Amino acid sequence: MIPNVHIKAIASMYLNRHPDEEDQLRPLFDALAESDPVATRERLAGHVTASAFVVDSGNRVLHIEHKGLGKLLQPGGHTEPEDETLIGAAKREVAEETGIKSVDTIGGGDLPMRIDVHRIPHSDSKGEPEHWHADFQFALRRTDTEAVMLQEEEVSGHRWIPVQDLATEMVRDRLHVLLKN
Repeated sequence: MIPNVHIKAIASMYLNRHPDEEDQLRPLFDALAESDPVATRERLAGHVTASAFVVDSGNRVLHIEHKGLGKLLQPGGHTEPEDETLIGAAKREVAEETGIKSVDTIGGGDLPMRIDVHRIPHSDSKGEPEHWHADFQFALRRTDTEAVMLQEEEVSGHRWIPVQDLATEMVRDRLHVLLKN
């Protein structure tokens, strides 16, 4: 399991880079001040997840059609007990959901491009109350040309979207900066 000390170190370095996001990250830092692990789905008040914006050689970003949510999203999900780092969890999720295993971080280092704290609605089917996710979102460059192999239990399709056409302005802007370096 990813230890709280790792999560706090990564989140603190991120916050040093983006101090204007302190209020948004407050639920995460409040949870990290407690002793309970935040890298487990069993922490029902809220927990961390990891995802990645995978960019191909044409500067297009991979999005998957998530069956459970009915949305087009970047690959990602909950951390697992065997995960040791947030970047490792994001790479594992990409490999599981898309079959893409050959990736490098964009911009170097293992800092996320974004930490998105958002509410997750109550789910009777999962037996989960409303809670929050702190999604550590990484930028990865695909380094192979193998076909995308979708995890059919969770993913119903995929689409490559040019960076300039991404819906979220912050993601679009941060990817543009990282891809220039």
